[in-house]
Amino acid sequence: MNKYEHPIQRMTMTWTRIYYHLAKAIIDKYGDEGENLVKQAAKKAGDEDGVRIRQLAHDWKIGINPESLLKTMTYLWPENNTEGHPRYTRKDTRSFEITSCPIEAMYESLPDGKKIGELWQRAYHPGLWSKFNSDYSLEVEASMIGGDKTTIYTQKFTK
Repeated sequence: MNKYEHPIQRMTMTWTRIYYHLAKAIIDKYGDEGENLVKQAAKKAGDEDGVRIRQLAHDWKIGINPESLLKTMTYLWPENNTEGHPRYTRKDTRSFEITSCPIEAMYESLPDGKKIGELWQRAYHPGLWSKFNSDYSLEVEASMIGGDKTTIYTQKFTK
């Protein structure tokens, strides 16, 4: 079985395509207003997931920190489907790089997929991190969906 044959991976790819087709239809029909609606919806999804996994980390008594966020993320995304590594950690900043992600490859294979996938990525992930812990903000510095070779997330400690 290759990594795309795993049932959870297939489900992830199905939901990626569903989001893509819904977002594309909204943007195609409503233009800039539709794009703003898609961004708002993606941020709301990230916000809600951040609250959910914060509660999960609290219930599991594992603390509210970057490591516990990544551990509790497996509750939402049960299969680790990305490859990457930390870039650096400083007193107020941590940066990490994603070098492979099948979801990003899926977006790139679809018409306007880069744009739609990047909308999701730049709205959902910062919302998730900030609602998990308001001491963090997350910036998407580069996106392989948008054409960069890797995705770079920089997490800033705001307090």
